[in-house]
Amino acid sequence: MSDPQDPVEALLMRMKPAPMSNDLMARLTAARPTAAPKRSRAWHILSRWVLPASAAACAALITVKVLDFSHEKKPAAVAISPAKAAGKSLPVIVQDHMLQAREMGVMVGPNRQPYKVMEYQWTEAETIVSGPNVPSVRLETTHRQIVPEELEIY
Repeated sequence: MSDPQDPVEALLMRMKPAPMSNDLMARLTAARPTAAPKRSRAWHILSRWVLPASAAACAALITVKVLDFSHEKKPAAVAISPAKAAGKSLPVIVQDHMLQAREMGVMVGPNRQPYKVMEYQWTEAETIVSGPNVPSVRLETTHRQIVPEELEIY
């Protein structure tokens, strides 16, 4: 807070700065930056709008592709397909039955993402229905598959 009656303030108000020497003025003038060359309008639009928009689109595309990648293969519940036998098509009934799903452990993948390793065992049963007077034929196959499942980290 300056007091108008203060004699120090009055002396400071009357003081004038000393003039700059010619040597200092020459050094300041030499150090002044020169004007940058003007960019074209097309480059300005490209660097301001097109490049960031294309980078964002590429990042979105990569994210969608990575998240859309599915590690799991689940067996089909029931599927019916005809089989060929002696020139006639016979109905085939395919059934999958889950026997066991067990966790084998956790591993860290090459992308430093943890994965839970699961072992799935199921039986695929194919039943060929020949006709009313012929007994049906059933073929069972046991499958085992080890599947890595990605763990979500927050």
